Amino acid sequence: MAKTRAIIGTFFVIVATMTAVGCNSGTQLSEKAKIAEAPAKKTVVPKIRISADGALEQCRERGLEDKFLLVVSRYCPKCKRAKPIIEKVIGDEKLESYYETFDVSFHSERQRLKAYNIEVQFVPTFIANCYAYVGARNKEQYNDIMKAYKLGL
Repeated sequence: MAKTRAIIGTFFVIVATMTAVGCNSGTQLSEKAKIAEAPAKKTVVPKIRISADGALEQCRERGLEDKFLLVVSRYCPKCKRAKPIIEKVIGDEKLESYYETFDVSFHSERQRLKAYNIEVQFVPTFIANCYAYVGARNKEQYNDIMKAYKLGL
């Protein structure tokens, strides 16, 4: 009786092992099947905190290429002056479909900004095609930013 239990126990261990390692009755998986079974690797982009003017790391992976983001706060007087200027410049260049505003006074807006894995330390922050501009500027300066974008600088 003990010998029968040992044989049955060994049988179950073998079956469990074959199932766990994906034994396929001796048949080999094709290369396509192996690739299809492999989970897609997701690019992990580290979070960055923007606190000064400068180029953004891993711009394409963040989905910021050819985008314009304005980060403001409703409690910021400089933001209230900068927002209409930026929106006018963006409108003049007909780039509204590439423009987003984030008011970090609201939790939902901070969550939207997290999709880019970005935090800003100061507002207003204007992100134009992978380059961050921290602080308010005048219309001529924003126009210069747009000219640089159009020239690919």
